[in-house]
Amino acid sequence: MIIGFKCYNKGLVLEEGKEYTSESNSKFGTEGFHFYANIEDSFISFDCFNDEVDVYLVAGSKIIEVHNDMYYSQNITIIKKLTREEVISIALNLNEIRVKRFISTFGLTKDEIELFKDVFLYSKSVLDTIEYYQEEDRDVYKRTLDK
Repeated sequence: MIIGFKCYNKGLVLEEGKEYTSESNSKFGTEGFHFYANIEDSFISFDCFNDEVDVYLVAGSKIIEVHNDMYYSQNITIIKKLTREEVISIALNLNEIRVKRFISTFGLTKDEIELFKDVFLYSKSVLDTIEYYQEEDRDVYKRTLDK
């Protein structure tokens, strides 16, 4: 069994502790379940700046295939639905490379942006990523190059 993260459209009701099964055993086909080892990768298929998603901690079994940090499984068990606070807490503890991927895919509130700025105060690359993706300052990298 492998633990990971999976996003679903907001409002889809999934039962914690329940195992969902797919009969498909095709490799990366349209059936079955995919989930990610890293929380920041779980947002890839969603527009998390404009659409709300629910993030779940899941466990996959009967793994069919692994591609980078994405797992494709016949069975998936919902461990728990993560609160927004839990998602933010996980992200705040990522290394700089991973937190930049998170910031580039997940829409933060103004208070959350300030929290990330405080935590990563001494990381220019994280602060630039916040400015570019969260504050929509599309000239931030140009100004960096001009210096």
